[in-house]
Parts: sequence; structure tokens; C-alpha cells
Amino acid sequence: MDKHCTVSLLRWFFGVAFVIMGVSKLFSFSMMQGFFSQVFGSLATVLLVVTIIAELGGGLLLLADKWTKHVSLVLMVVMVVAFFVTMKWEGNVLTILQSIVGSVPILYLVGLLGIYYGSK
Repeated sequence: MDKHCTVSLLRWFFGVAFVIMGVSKLFSFSMMQGFFSQVFGSLATVLLVVTIIAELGGGLLLLADKWTKHVSLVLMVVMVVAFFVTMKWEGNVLTILQSIVGSVPILYLVGLLGIYYGSK
């Protein structure tokens, strides 16, 4: 499998995944707003809207193969924030390392790095 085909598969996979995440946040807006307000306080609504736009728009742009490097950078920022918000820093070092390696935002971040470095 050549590099172009691999990057295309990553774009399609993560494009669909981000569209689904954005749409799910849109349809469960009030529930997500409650979660975001616990984490971000008074900026919750603004950051939720920005996140929905980034995920939904970014996913669509990945699927369309438009501005792929820029989009992947924006989505990497979203995933880094998601990692630090959802990560549990409890337990011994081994437990924390296992949590980091198995963290969904980290796995998405690795895929987005592949898209970033593999794109034109």
C-alpha cells in the first residue's frame, strides 16, 4: 500500500469519526453543555460551539481532502484538550501510563499526526 492510499484511508476514517462526534455533540447539545460547564465554567457554550464546528467542519474537510494539514492541526489541538480534560491522573505510574496509551484522544492524535505528515 503506498503512502497516498494510507493517508487517504486515515483521512476517511478520521473524517467520518469527527463528523460523527460533531453531530453527536450537536444532537446532545444541552447534555454536552452541562459537561462543558463543569470543565470550562462560563466559557462552556462558546467552547462547545467551537468544538462542534471544529469536529464537524474538520471531518467534512478531511473527507473532501481540503486544507488537510491545517485541519489536522486544529483537530490535534481539540484532541490534546480532550486528553487533558478526560485523563485521570490517579494511581501508580504504571496505571497512569496504561491510561495514557489507551486514551482515545491520544490514539486520534497519532492518526492525525499521520495525516499531517503524510499530506501534501
